[in-house]
Amino acid sequence: LGGYQSINDLVMPTGRLHKQIMLAYERITAIPGVTCVKPKGALYIFPKIDLTQFTIADDNAFVYDLLAEQKVLVVAGQGFNYVYDDHFRIVCLPSVDELTIPLDRIETFLESRR
Repeated sequence: LGGYQSINDLVMPTGRLHKQIMLAYERITAIPGVTCVKPKGALYIFPKIDLTQFTIADDNAFVYDLLAEQKVLVVAGQGFNYVYDDHFRIVCLPSVDELTIPLDRIETFLESRR
């Protein structure tokens, strides 16, 4: 595993992955009722939905309905054995242009459930 580590270039503030992760973080946390810890190196975000602000039963229902209605696949927090039922995971590997589309759809879906 020696030699040049290209991941360092990708996660620097000027790097492609950093831009993608920050886009996802900023867009998700701009939705009222959704919070997220700012990533420090992960290639995903793990937002929390305030279930009292939406007509969503739990993260599994959110994931299923989001997929069925908006054709966006995320993973429920329970899929990672997370003990609470109010989180989901977004992988931030698609390009900024590609990532914008599902983020728009997540926002639209959540606003329809407010």
